Amino acid sequence: MSDLQLAAPGRYVQHYGIALVCLALGELDEAFRWLEQAYRDHSFWLAYWAGVDPRLDVLRGDERFKVLLRRLALESS
Repeated sequence: MSDLQLAAPGRYVQHYGIALVCLALGELDEAFRWLEQAYRDHSFWLAYWAGVDPRLDVLRGDERFKVLLRRLALESS
């Protein structure tokens, strides 16, 4: 994980991808931090995959994820 963070200043690293790594490591709060950054960066990957990516299933019951989906207009209020 730290290798990805160190690489980021010198080259572009997809924030959505970093969030997936955080999820794999069980770091949910950190994953949300990176998903938020992906949202702020208008990430295609987040907009296209957040509603259907099974790797994000662990987040679906979390209110923060529901808010993110609503902000992406992928879930109704």
